[in-house]
Amino acid sequence: MNEKAQKLLVAMDEKLWLRMLVLLLPGLVLGKVAGQFPGVILGVVGTVSLVVGMAAFLMWPRLRSLLLGPDQIDEESGDDALQGEHQGIEPAGVEPRAGMETAKLMAELLELFGGSGAQLVDAIQMELDVNARLSYAEAVEMAHRRKRIQSARS
Repeated sequence: MNEKAQKLLVAMDEKLWLRMLVLLLPGLVLGKVAGQFPGVILGVVGTVSLVVGMAAFLMWPRLRSLLLGPDQIDEESGDDALQGEHQGIEPAGVEPRAGMETAKLMAELLELFGGSGAQLVDAIQMELDVNARLSYAEAVEMAHRRKRIQSARS
């Protein structure tokens, strides 16, 4: 495969905005042009290109493995391209927390919420929703910090 095409594929793997731009922009532009000039053919072409671009965007790991072949993907990026992005990637410099430390933080967090376990679970879930890469212990710590700051302000 051409060296520039390989660089584009790698850049599309690393940057979500570039992948969206390359795969979805042609369909959006054709759709906008179809709105300016009434015509059935241009509207159909715009819609089809947008649907194809969306399908390619959603199936990007599989499409990339078809374009490069499994042997080149294993050499370049291991199994990450086949498993999807951001799965199994741990933040740099994160050390595992002791279970006793997490239990202590949870007990303090429960006290900060006035004994409401539902609010405690909601706070931890909110931290995980904000940053899906956090471990459970990190989410407990972040929820504890956030609630402590909120309590200090009140």
